Amino acid sequence: MAMRVTHNVMSNRLLQDLRAGYGRLSETQSQISSGKRIHKPSDDPLAAGQARLRKVDLEAVDRFRAGADQSTSRLQATDTALGHLTDILTRAKELAVQGGNGSLNAIDRLRIADEIDQLANSAKDAVSVRVGDAYIFSGQATTTAPYATATGDAFQGDPAGTIVRDVGPGVAVQLNPSVPTVPSGTATLSGRALLGDGTTANDGRILDAL
Repeated sequence: MAMRVTHNVMSNRLLQDLRAGYGRLSETQSQISSGKRIHKPSDDPLAAGQARLRKVDLEAVDRFRAGADQSTSRLQATDTALGHLTDILTRAKELAVQGGNGSLNAIDRLRIADEIDQLANSAKDAVSVRVGDAYIFSGQATTTAPYATATGDAFQGDPAGTIVRDVGPGVAVQLNPSVPTVPSGTATLSGRALLGDGTTANDGRILDAL
């Protein structure tokens, strides 16, 4: 027996097709405007799971990149500061040689002494460099300047412990590596390891030498 197709059946089928078409159109427009094919896991569970894994990977890459950028910035700032300290010590050596000249009078020697004092202050300024908001020669106390006018040559940072940044999967860089100290031994790189703490006489550090 032939089935009769009424106008109501045709209308309902047409409306269903239109609703389905509008739904697909709305989804396509949403994908275009957002740039995302998947808005909720139910859209495509498998692809949603893969996208989550990719997001975790990208977050890790961003974290490693930030660690590498910070490490590079600190290395460059450290290199610049050490260059300034080298210049200061070179000038101090020149002044020491001049001071050893027996023909100099007391006034000449006082002038040399004044310049040496200025070099000591310049050395403290050189290690007061910051990368972002962190003092890189203050050890763990990154918000505290290594030396302050009110405290003279006393080191204000915290040289204990290491500062490490991840730069890759299973790869970490120590931002305050151990350096040799005078007369012997090692210490993590800080203002104290280079200049001294202002409390120990004959510690072989720069401030004591100056």
